[in-house]
Amino acid sequence: MPIRSIATLALLCGFFPSGALAQSWRAQGEGSAVVAGSLIEGELAGLRFSCTPQGVETRLTHNGATFDRQREHSVVLSVDGAARVLSMRAVPGQAGDDFVRRDAAEAAVPLLRALAAGREVEVSAPSGRYSLPLAGSARALSALEAGCAL
Repeated sequence: MPIRSIATLALLCGFFPSGALAQSWRAQGEGSAVVAGSLIEGELAGLRFSCTPQGVETRLTHNGATFDRQREHSVVLSVDGAARVLSMRAVPGQAGDDFVRRDAAEAAVPLLRALAAGREVEVSAPSGRYSLPLAGSARALSALEAGCAL
């Protein structure tokens, strides 16, 4: 079995956090349909951002876990040691629940710019803790800002 298949199987089974395979960031789509985030096995997964009519959606994907959808959950994003606590809701995702937050443009910009300028983000959520490199985040998040007209 090729190494890539073993790594994908291990990720899907939850043997290591999703950030362990993240290599860089990318933006996909154009205009207000742009989505930017971390890449895992070549796909946008882990931490990603998209445009909404009101501003920006922040989504943290998981690998099969489900959470209480009736309350908010605390998720901490620590960019190069500077922590930001976000209140997020669990919503159905492709594999278990994702954590989602929607912010007005002016509220989202400081986090997006910190991620674009940073080297690494540590994600601490009810699903676990892991780090994602921010290589390519400046270009990806710049495309998001342009597409969302932030």
